[in-house]
Amino acid sequence: MKRLTLSLLLIVMVLQLDCDKSSSPTSPEETNDPQSEHLIITSSDSSYQQLANEITSHYNAEMIVMGETTDELLDKLKEKTPQYVIIILPHQVIDQKLAGELFETLCSINDDVYLDVCYGYITGTTVDEARNLFYRGKNSVNVIDGFIALTHTFDDDSAVKLLAKSYRLNFNNINWAAYTIDVNSTVWDSYSDDFLRKFRGNQLIFSIGHGTPFSICGLDANHFSQINLNGSIVLSGACQTGKVGGKDFIAHSILNQGADNYIGSIITHGWIYMRKIAEYICEDKYTIGQSIKRGMNATIDHYEIGNLNIHNLYQTDLYSLPDDEWHLNRIARIIPFGDPTNKPTLKSKVSFINPALPPWF
Repeated sequence: MKRLTLSLLLIVMVLQLDCDKSSSPTSPEETNDPQSEHLIITSSDSSYQQLANEITSHYNAEMIVMGETTDELLDKLKEKTPQYVIIILPHQVIDQKLAGELFETLCSINDDVYLDVCYGYITGTTVDEARNLFYRGKNSVNVIDGFIALTHTFDDDSAVKLLAKSYRLNFNNINWAAYTIDVNSTVWDSYSDDFLRKFRGNQLIFSIGHGTPFSICGLDANHFSQINLNGSIVLSGACQTGKVGGKDFIAHSILNQGADNYIGSIITHGWIYMRKIAEYICEDKYTIGQSIKRGMNATIDHYEIGNLNIHNLYQTDLYSLPDDEWHLNRIARIIPFGDPTNKPTLKSKVSFINPALPPWF
């Protein structure tokens, strides 16, 4: 399965949301116990510790400074069993290895493979950027009422384009302002400025297609400097668009243009592991962190890998893994940026309808 191209993988997505995960052991009901609600994780970097202190005070939480291993962190997680974990780190330390190790730790409170907490990363190219990301939207009453599916087709393969259109039609059918933008199309070449103006804030944005650490479906930092993302939630399945580094990294461009939350993949084949997160967000009743937790656990169930042993599973040489471990390692490299307690308000709930699927799915 893992040898298939991304465009073939994308066409087989099932867009039907299982709306009743609350009674499943893979998606337990979140508690509302204020004494165990938040745990703040940070590094020994003094500038980020100051921000971590602010956020710890904001939530009346407990803070732990990460050492060289995650053993102490796991002990604290098991002691506190928090609902939300907020990870406050300089961007230089957030890489594929760290993402896998932290995800493994966050799945290890209980003795199974499922994610046990709601979590998100607070970071930036500067501490001020990270601070702005955390406080952004805290007093917002804006309603998300628009949708954009951003695509970049592969070698004239229409699979990505058809999937984006399927999403758009679901939003159009309930009277949202919804658009599909295919960046490497002839229409884009003639009307790119008009398309960029479609990004007007307070939108859900799904990116499905080609990506690099520096571009998302063909749009780079220069394009995003012209885009309004204030109050928006952006999910990118484009490869490697969850990586962070300097200001030319696309993840920073998206966050610095005002997105409240951004979810990207730090490696490849992102959207097939992210689509259920999108579906839970569209239920319009969960926080971002709850949608991430439920969506990731539903994806584990979808690939029937709930029987895997979480411990010592995550690898960096991903291409030599068997299919089940291949899937779990990619789920682990989805990076959610922004406060996981943010609760977006949508114009209306959105339910997805299954597209026609090839017989071999």
